[in-house]
Amino acid sequence: MKLFAIIVVTLILLICIYFILLSATAKAPETGLVDGLLRPCSTKPNCVTSEASGVQSDQQKIAPIMFPNPSEWQSLANIITSQGGTVKQHDSHYLIAEYRSATFRFVDDLELR
Repeated sequence: MKLFAIIVVTLILLICIYFILLSATAKAPETGLVDGLLRPCSTKPNCVTSEASGVQSDQQKIAPIMFPNPSEWQSLANIITSQGGTVKQHDSHYLIAEYRSATFRFVDDLELR
């Protein structure tokens, strides 16, 4: 029974180390606007976009969020930071931020224009 517990704990540790190394070596996606639009989604299923040109499938399509008041756009960086995100770039027409998961430090990117 003791040997079984050691094997289970060792396997769990190896799996955790694998995911940590996987997230640490992951290549960041290309960001920035292309001809004034967000880049198209990759073929990965974890990307969504509101730009019609970036949609690979219906599952990657979301409705755009409109900001009628420019002051709302300016407050986005504060909202993202208050919710645990890190703003990487923010100007009058483009914002990129990232969120990291607490356990394995996986990164979720957010781009807005």
